[in-house]
Amino acid sequence: MTKYNYADSRRLPADASPLAGHYYTDPAILQEEVEKIFQSMWTCAGREDEIPEPGDYITRQIGNANVIIVRGEDRKVRAFYNNCRHRGTRICSEPSGRVKGSFQCPYHAWTYGLDGQLIGAPHMAEVENFDKSKFPLAGVGCDVWAGHIFFNLDPNRKPLWEQLEKMPKIMERFNLGDLRRAGRHAYDIKANWKLIVENYSECYHCPLIHPQLNRVTNYLNGGNDAMGANFNGGFQIIGDQFSTLTVKGKKTRPYFKGITKDDQKRVYYYVIYPNLLLSVHPDYLMTHTLWPKEPGVTYVVCEWHFDPEVMKRSDFDPSDAVGFWDMTNKQDWHVCEISQLGVASKGYIPGPFTHQEELLYEFDRFVLDRLAGRTNRKPALAS
Repeated sequence: MTKYNYADSRRLPADASPLAGHYYTDPAILQEEVEKIFQSMWTCAGREDEIPEPGDYITRQIGNANVIIVRGEDRKVRAFYNNCRHRGTRICSEPSGRVKGSFQCPYHAWTYGLDGQLIGAPHMAEVENFDKSKFPLAGVGCDVWAGHIFFNLDPNRKPLWEQLEKMPKIMERFNLGDLRRAGRHAYDIKANWKLIVENYSECYHCPLIHPQLNRVTNYLNGGNDAMGANFNGGFQIIGDQFSTLTVKGKKTRPYFKGITKDDQKRVYYYVIYPNLLLSVHPDYLMTHTLWPKEPGVTYVVCEWHFDPEVMKRSDFDPSDAVGFWDMTNKQDWHVCEISQLGVASKGYIPGPFTHQEELLYEFDRFVLDRLAGRTNRKPALAS
């Protein structure tokens, strides 16, 4: 397997540089990103196995919108705004749960089936011409790909497959939809969501920030092999003396079925815009979903997924993978937080990108394109 030479990439213009500091600190820009990116695209809510049975639900908050995602009696996954159609009261207050066949508003007891239809409204029969069929929960676009649930608030949305572009084909051989979760960590990070995406998209920082990771997958041994309008990513090559990314660098599980010889020595890292980070190892999947809360605060959920047949084994233990990446995550979160402090400084002026940061440049262009009319102006350093 040949070593990838990042200098062979010629996608970057000579003057390519990071976004100006206010893109990471200005509340107005974050609000615009929420409206034009997160509330206008298919956003990943998590994995389908979070709601395995009818009546199981999760809620997700993005900007001023709260959404219920529920599995119906017909086992279909649907999404609705978390608002009663009477006076708007929030119906589900918990981040997840299970209901027995229906949702009931805690204010005036309007009741909705798992398909969103209004099935009970006390005293509304006394209201002339009231028709329950005209007051279902307001629906939200919902679809599933490879075990991942996506929702879309845009009433003029295009199908999920159009946004995913080539990703289903790229990931087809891994059968990600069959995997099941065996580990979860959630983090509140004092950094802008874009800094987290950008940090994930390069390994220029790995020798200094991740000595344990760099020992197993050297930062120069890899490549950027996929780029589209709504995703980008690449791979790192696992060193000859190692077999996967765990505390000891050794796997205790079989390889995924159906993968290639090259796959057995690679870890693939893809960003699916706007908020899914997909890390595919030879024997497990790690996902991150990002939820911006403030310009300088992001809630991140990291989960680890394995072959369910392997999970049934008496010796199955995911802690070698979970422990390795929890350590690595915290290294990343620390550097993202001190980066946030830096870009918020009056003295910050962006420097040039290296060729190892081409995916950051592409991601920044994506953000600027969605925020139509904005340009990456760099303010002069005040004397």
